[in-house]
Amino acid sequence: MDSNLSTLTIPVKQAKDWAKEWQTANTNCAKAFLIPASDLIAMLTEMGVVTKDAKTGTLTVGSTVDQGIRAYVGINPDNKKRGMAEGYGNGLFLVGTEDVKGVHKDIVEGNTGVDLSKMVGTGVYDFIRPCPSNCDITSPLYDPK
Repeated sequence: MDSNLSTLTIPVKQAKDWAKEWQTANTNCAKAFLIPASDLIAMLTEMGVVTKDAKTGTLTVGSTVDQGIRAYVGINPDNKKRGMAEGYGNGLFLVGTEDVKGVHKDIVEGNTGVDLSKMVGTGVYDFIRPCPSNCDITSPLYDPK
């Protein structure tokens, strides 16, 4: 494994306990979110972490030092479908960040002090598919008892 990549994980038992806490306290909210890999790659490309060779299409991962993605939780009061994200009263929005003097600033339309030159669209990714409609019901983290 690449030494620049994080190996920080938590035990499944701990994840199961935390998921149970969330799901018990928030019965009308999404249990989980499916995040398409293509969206993550697009965001990492905007951040300059991934580059694509124009001729071969080969993706190359650069330095991940001081790189991060921020997730925002939102509420869809109309509970309507928008894009690929489905309502269910809440959603997860991902944005790439840029380290500016030790502060991870969001790479989003309208933010100042960050390089927006590689950004596609607004920089806010809302293609998250929430569970209950996109669930792995065999996972120990799904509706843990």
